[in-house]
Order: sequence, then structure tokens, then C-alpha cells
Amino acid sequence: MKKTTISRAFPALLAALLLLPCCAGCGKKEPGPGAGTEHETTAEAETKEEEIFMDKQNAVTDYLTVYGRTVNDGKTLSLYWTNSGFSLRFRGTGVSAKLTPSTVNPTYYGFLNVYVDGHFSPDATICVKKADTYDLISGLENGTHTIEVRKRNEAMYGASATVDVSELKITDGKFALNPPEKPARVIEFVGDSITSGFGNMVSDGSGAIFSTDTQDGTMTYAVLAAKALGADARVMSRSGIGFVRDASCGSFIPLYDKTCSLPGQVLSDAPWDFESNPADAVVINLGTNDGGATLDGKPISDAKMTEEAIALLRLVREKNPDAVIVWAYGMMGSGRSAVFEKAVKTLNGEGDGKIAYLRFDTLNSAKEGIGVHGHPTIQTDIERGITLSALLADLLGWETDPTVPLNAEIQYAKDYWLKNAAAYTEASVKALEKAVTDAEALLSASPDAASCEEARAAIVNAHENLSRPEDVSDEYILLDDCDNVRSWSIGGTAGNETKRHIGGESCIRTKGTGNIYFIKAPGNYHVEMPKDWENWYLEMWLYIDDPSAIQPGSNLEFSQVVDQIEFAWDVGSLGLESGWNHLCLKISGAMKSNPGSFRTLENIRLFLFLDRPVTYMVDDIALTKGKLAADRCDLDAWIAEAEACLSENKNETLEMLLPFAKEAKTHRACEILSERIYSLLNQ
Repeated sequence: MKKTTISRAFPALLAALLLLPCCAGCGKKEPGPGAGTEHETTAEAETKEEEIFMDKQNAVTDYLTVYGRTVNDGKTLSLYWTNSGFSLRFRGTGVSAKLTPSTVNPTYYGFLNVYVDGHFSPDATICVKKADTYDLISGLENGTHTIEVRKRNEAMYGASATVDVSELKITDGKFALNPPEKPARVIEFVGDSITSGFGNMVSDGSGAIFSTDTQDGTMTYAVLAAKALGADARVMSRSGIGFVRDASCGSFIPLYDKTCSLPGQVLSDAPWDFESNPADAVVINLGTNDGGATLDGKPISDAKMTEEAIALLRLVREKNPDAVIVWAYGMMGSGRSAVFEKAVKTLNGEGDGKIAYLRFDTLNSAKEGIGVHGHPTIQTDIERGITLSALLADLLGWETDPTVPLNAEIQYAKDYWLKNAAAYTEASVKALEKAVTDAEALLSASPDAASCEEARAAIVNAHENLSRPEDVSDEYILLDDCDNVRSWSIGGTAGNETKRHIGGESCIRTKGTGNIYFIKAPGNYHVEMPKDWENWYLEMWLYIDDPSAIQPGSNLEFSQVVDQIEFAWDVGSLGLESGWNHLCLKISGAMKSNPGSFRTLENIRLFLFLDRPVTYMVDDIALTKGKLAADRCDLDAWIAEAEACLSENKNETLEMLLPFAKEAKTHRACEILSERIYSLLNQ
């Protein structure tokens, strides 16, 4: 049923207000989920006798500050879009509300985050399982407080819940008549699953289906970038959607100027009031779904996508005449990047200099993990939020707050790693706890940007190095030492490399452009998969002299039946650097096809799509149980001897190997590097 927005005036209250003395002034401001949120201590509030408090509301939005495109009929405020919400000030010990979800299906529950007195991290998360009265927050010290409530789940994907809010009540107190101030800055985001936070609370690729309990839309790149710029993030996004009209993925173009409307899921198709709700910037992150969609049963051409991208940009400009507009793309692959660059350049050429294109780095699954169905994780969101905020700061002439990504990293560590501390070794948990404690101490001392980034990097390093007891192992299955090129089918100019290899006698090398492939010839493998393969890793060494040449569609695969019973990784998501890269990829984090049927490994395939000639090498492929060596195989002793040797004689191969030897963590890496350094020292 459609709902319409109704605004109510309260002349009696306003008349009473005019008869009273002016407010003594605003309270202390602290950064919070909605930048500019007003907060004052209990002591400060209690000194202001002229402050007005009301027992009850006549309409649901009385005394509230509302965020995002929402709908209310006077009695009910409907939260539809990700990160929509409200804030209020009150005197008392808590707040309750009647919450009604649009679905009671456990897969699609609605979630609300509640922030108290400007805190960065939520003080409570409400899972709205049924229509009922819920404590939004309780047990506070009796005094004046601010709470901010934000919807965590997305708008109506599948049956993702809209949450209706009504019957707000203050525990042991009253509403403050003057609500929190709205942020002076607003950034609007138009996007798909990436902007909605689809599956970002997962980091190991698990999750067979979409469910709202694995997404946190308040911790996306969009919300974090806006916070860093002191702005509110007004989000309209839905998983699976695109922008090309009449395409199989659906289009945002006919919906952009509506208040709360999605294909087949209309809450309100009333026109959105852009003039009363101006945005300083609009960020469009669409195109990921259009890339694989069809139009009239055929793949969408680049020309059609460009035409439609230009149409959307023109629509956004019409509705936001003064805003900076950014088309951002690439977190889940950048195969149609040229489309958006061309669309932006077209409008730039027409005289619109306030439109820019941002090509995001593809998610780095090796370092950042991977969410549900190959989506970005919260770690990816933090990293890309930094990228976006830097660009917007430059375009708008604003400053970025370096404490925001650090606070986000602390929240992520506490909520998604330390909550599962019992699963990890005591030493690795203590290292993460120390990094978090050090960061919290730093935040109390007005840190500069460099100090914040150093502290954030320490937390990232600590949670990357969290280890489970089963991660410490010397067990591995050698699949191929890559000493013999003859057992491989290889594209390009292939051969053996006998100098720059990592282990054994040589490695496989090829050079070429276009479609380069490494395929282990059939019949060479018949390896029984470990029953506990979820705890195993695919470990190998890859060399590339120019990672930027890698194009979408490049995959690393191993399978029982090609494309049917298979584990795979997007090569572009592995964060490859120029030179040798040591990969240790947890099998449970791969893209999976029928993993329950995987019994034997029969095929290994590496497909590379390159847009210019590149040298590529592969060495030592193994299945490794665990990621930490039980025995360093005398590697440290050989490192010391190598350093002594290099102090007297130059040896380029030893110089190449030493950094890898010092960083070696797995048993297999320690073993082959020990053998190789020993061999070089005894030539």
C-alpha cells in the first residue's frame, strides 16, 4: 500500500516556545554516525532550566531528525533504504518504539543500529523479528542523551524488510523539543549490492544464499566515505539492479526521482523533493550487474551502455544542478570501465566540469577476504571508502577525518574478529587486542593522519595474522613443482626459467598478450581431496611483470570436473604486485561449484586475459593444511648465512629470495626456500 508524506504543524507548541527564553546554546559536538550530531553531557543539560521537554508526540516525526528518503503518514515512519533513520534528544534512561517489519521471514529480517551520544560504533543492534515494542536503548544514566537509529539492511531485495517505526516512548523521562541538528553536508549514493553491503559481514566466502544477517549497510564504503567528510550518506541501492532500461537486471533510471520505489516493490512513488533536500555530491556505483545482463535476449553492447550511462548522468544533473557527480566502478571487476569513462568525458566535453569517474581497485580477496557470493567485505569497504573520500575531498575542497577509517577498523576488529577470539590461538588474539588498545589510546590524543593510518595498518596486519590451532601444520600435498613444462598446455611463448625461480630446479615461464593460459594436461592429476578441505589452502607462486595488464575474466581454477565441480579465484582480486607473489588462498574462500561433490582434484587451470605483452611465471603448487609452519626447516639459519655471504659477494638470486625467506610462514614455503638458499650457498 502506498503511503504519503504528511507534514504537521504544532502552533500551540510553537506559541509556547516563543513565550520562553531562548535556548542557552548548543551542547558539545562530537563525531557520530550522522556528522554534526549534537550531544551534551548530563551535567551540561541539567544547567539549562529553559530547555523544553515534552511528554509525548502527536506525530511520529515530532522532535526527530530524519535521514534518507523515508515515508511517514503521521503515525508511522517507514525506513526503506539502507542507512535511513532518525535521531532524537531526550531526558531519561532509554527509548522504546513499536517496530513492524514488512516480513517475518528469518532470511530477510530488518536490522537497526542504535548509536548513543555520538558514539562511532553502535551501542545496540535490534533484529526486528516481528511486530512488537522494542527497547532501542535502555539502562542509561538518567540525564539528557542523543540517540541515532540507522537501518542496516537494504531495501526490498528479495523480501528484505522495511521497518516501520511508531509509538516512540522515553523511559523515565521526556522528549527534548529541539532535535539534533542535521549535518550541513549530504552525499547521495545510487548503487547495487556493493553499496547495500550485500554479504560484507562474511570474509571467507561462505553463505549459500542472501540473508540480511550478513550485511551491514552502515559499514559500506559509501557510509564510511561520507562520515570521513562530515556528511550524511543518503543511500538508494538494491542488490541486483543496474541502470540500462529494459535490461534483465532492472534499471534505476525511472526510479531515481521517486521517494521509495523499486521494481515491483513500491512503498511510495511520490516524487522526491530534490530542491528541499539538496546533495553536495552524488556518487553512482552501477554497472556491475549490467555487464552480464541481457537486453532483448542479447548481451548489452558497450555502445548501448554508454548511451544509458549518459542518460542517467543527465538525469542526475537535472535533479542536482549544483552537485559534484562521481561515477565509481570496479570493486567487483572493471570490464566495462571504458563505458563509464566515455560517458563522463562526453558530459565533460559538453561543459559539465563537475562530473568525474573513479575506477575502484577490484576487491583483494587474498588480503581483504571475500564476502557472500564474491562480494566485498567490510575490510574492502574501509579501504575503498578511503579512496572515495580522498577524491571527493579534492573535488569539493573539503577535509577528510583520518579517525573515521581507524574507528571503522576498531569496530570491525571487535565485532567480527575478537568476538570469535576462542577460535584463534591466544598469542594471535593478544596481538590483535594490543593493536586495538593502542589505536583507542591514540584516538584520545588528537592524532594526525599518518598516526591514524599507522595504527589502522597495525590492526589490519594483526587480524590478517590471526591463526587457529589447526593453521599450524607441516602437512601438505605437492601438486606440481613446476620443474617440467612438458606436462602443461601453455599459451604464449613458453619455456622453463632456470634463474629467477623460487624452488626446485626451475619454474614455468611464458610471455604473451591476449588469452594466456596454463592448463595441466589431463591425466596428470588424481589427488584425493582432504575431508577437512575447509581448513586447507591452495599455495603457489605467481610472477607477473605488469599486473595492470590483467583484464576481467582472468581466473585461477582447480576442479574435479571443469566448470561443474570446481573452486576458483578471480586473478584480478588477488592483489598481485610486480614480481613474485606468494599466494596462500583458503579453499573455503573460493568461488565454489558443487563443493559437496568434490572428491578428487583432476585439473588445474590458470586463464589470463592481458591487454599487452606480459611475462608470467608459475612455481610450486601445493595444497597446504594450515598457513603457519610447524617447523621453519632451518630457514632462519640459512637466512643468516645468506646475509653473511651477500656482505662479501653480490648474488642477485639470493637478494631476490631473502625478502621472501624472511616473510615465509607456511611449512612448504620454509622448506623450498631453505633448500633453494642452501643450494645457492653450496654451488
